[in-house]
Amino acid sequence: MEIALLLHLYQPVTQSRDIFKKVYEDTYVPLIKKISRTRGLRMSISLPLSLLEQMDRYGYGSWIKDFKELVDLGKIEIVGTAAYHPILSKFPADIIEKQIILNEYGVGYYFGDHRNLEGEESIMVKNLLGFFPPELSINELLLITLDKLRYNWMIVDETSIPYMTKDDSRFGVYSYENRNIKIVCRNRSLSNILSFKRDTKIDDITSSIFLGGNKESFAVVLDGEYFGHHFNDGFVLINHLMSLSYDHGIEFTTVSDYVENSQPKKLDKVIEGSWGATDEEISSGNLYPMWYDLNNEIHELQWKLIFRLIEFSKNLEKISGVSECGSTPIWKPEGLKEISDVKARKQIAQEILLLKALHSDQFWWASKKTMPMGEYLYSPPMVL
Repeated sequence: MEIALLLHLYQPVTQSRDIFKKVYEDTYVPLIKKISRTRGLRMSISLPLSLLEQMDRYGYGSWIKDFKELVDLGKIEIVGTAAYHPILSKFPADIIEKQIILNEYGVGYYFGDHRNLEGEESIMVKNLLGFFPPELSINELLLITLDKLRYNWMIVDETSIPYMTKDDSRFGVYSYENRNIKIVCRNRSLSNILSFKRDTKIDDITSSIFLGGNKESFAVVLDGEYFGHHFNDGFVLINHLMSLSYDHGIEFTTVSDYVENSQPKKLDKVIEGSWGATDEEISSGNLYPMWYDLNNEIHELQWKLIFRLIEFSKNLEKISGVSECGSTPIWKPEGLKEISDVKARKQIAQEILLLKALHSDQFWWASKKTMPMGEYLYSPPMVL
């Protein structure tokens, strides 16, 4: 039995340096140490450019170096995502592609080669087999785009998989009609237990893993900041989880290995939605309750502004793509200065600013929701 663990590490472009430093100390440093020192612990990690850019800016290059070493050792699999964490399924194909390709470029800059096979200056990234959609927001257009970009698999939430029967578990690996890409549905129950757990007891985890005598492999997907930053004892809990796995012969692996070892079920459609929605909310048409609540006037105004910004950007002169920039880090001011063509430099800066402006957190904080942080504890309403 295998548990494929995928952690999504992320900080928004609007994050303050002080908060970033705290998350770095609470989560990112101990996470690297934990992976490095734990025998048999392998996992997949999503690293958007939004996070890597801040790691670089604030002088945490040693963390990037340590992370790369673990990738080279096969302890970590990097998966693709969107550069600046938008709700991808709300945007047109050109925006989706730009976010994905820019993130590939960023991952290549920090972890790949800076020369192509002919020895020319270029960003080369390899083994980006899977894809994590921010907030697990997906639709048919995203799936088609990822298939065209030759991703092997995409993570989705159980709410994006149609019910076969109410008693069937939906997590698992699926092949999709007329597409090469596989759909990997996370175990929503266990992923959410971990995301909101605020004690170190593992009875509920054990019950979820072996529910109904289950010995089927599955994927667990959650925010990596849970360990340490959101929950001080998160790393204690993962120690308990590792001990449980050893006792029952469970292996922790990457999602790509899990996909490789699975017999896919067949799927002929995906349901648009996100990991913030329940089946009932999706059925009622409220697909993004944390990011585009149909009853939230602030959300309505925010999205009108975003769509106007996108329309305005269509009238700007376009560049042909980041591939013409060699190995220049075009998201950095000093990187832009390396581009001698003033017109191209301005166009690239505009493109980057647009992509940054689409991040999901601005909608999250306007959601007016309260989030369960354990059985009785709730966070303050997420709105000013």
